[in-house]
Amino acid sequence: MDRREFLKVTGAGALTLFLSGCGINAVSGDKKAGAAAAQSAEAKPGGVSQGKKLKIVVLCGSPHRNGTSALLADKFIEGAKASGHEVFRFNAAFEDIHPCCGCDAWAERNREQKNVATV
Repeated sequence: MDRREFLKVTGAGALTLFLSGCGINAVSGDKKAGAAAAQSAEAKPGGVSQGKKLKIVVLCGSPHRNGTSALLADKFIEGAKASGHEVFRFNAAFEDIHPCCGCDAWAERNREQKNVATV
């Protein structure tokens, strides 16, 4: 990465930080504003789940067991469980998964189940 590209990337990151409000609170030292923003960001009763307990499936596809994707998934699962939701994690990179080959095996099983039900 040359100097010009580095400056563009870091400048855009700094601008994003300040426009989000995090940087303004850090520079001004206003801890009350930061605490109020943190409280408003917390889950509120009746928020997305409308007070219901959800069943959540987390799909992870990264082959890195201890990578950043796994860390983010772990933190999400931790927060969801703390809120009382049921969470199932599926690590697709470590499962034996094969695409559909068009063999119509599902149709054969379905016919067998119908035949057994009619007998």
